[in-house]
Amino acid sequence: MRYLLFILFILYLQPPGINKQAICLSAEEARLLTLINEYRQDQGLPQISYSSRLTKVAQAHVRDLENNYEFSSNNRCNPHSWSENGEWSSCCYTNDHKQAECMWNKPKEISGYDGAGFEIAYFASSGAKARAGLDGWIRSPAHLPLIINSGQWEQVTWNAIGVGVYGKYAVVWFGREPDPSDYSICR
Repeated sequence: MRYLLFILFILYLQPPGINKQAICLSAEEARLLTLINEYRQDQGLPQISYSSRLTKVAQAHVRDLENNYEFSSNNRCNPHSWSENGEWSSCCYTNDHKQAECMWNKPKEISGYDGAGFEIAYFASSGAKARAGLDGWIRSPAHLPLIINSGQWEQVTWNAIGVGVYGKYAVVWFGREPDPSDYSICR
């Protein structure tokens, strides 16, 4: 009983806002996180701190996409959409960005992250890989600005990043609010 009270006391003393939720990364997810931060450093930008909350959202989304989304040019809903098959509100994110709030609010809805989230997504029919995903985003005028804080993102400071790679999809979530977290490689 004393031991339990001691543990509870120690947990009580922990500062608020520190996320204790441990989320493990696959080797490919850890590689993606490293590659993005290395690329940013090569551009003279600071690394972005890992967020377990944004990673929880990223990992949920790549699984939702893999299991419930049909990647097709005929699909009016783009890969920032969420299906009805999860513990979240579904939405069809269209290319006119009229449903952008659906994406922005997912981190708060799914993981309790304190701010809005901004996602980039990658699809490869042969299976998503970290290097191919980053290379694709670097070549994309719509995605590179989020990674390097340019264009409309120039005045934004990313303080948190989450990653998910599963099946044919890779996604990265960026956030302004700090969410200091540790991660481990999944076994």
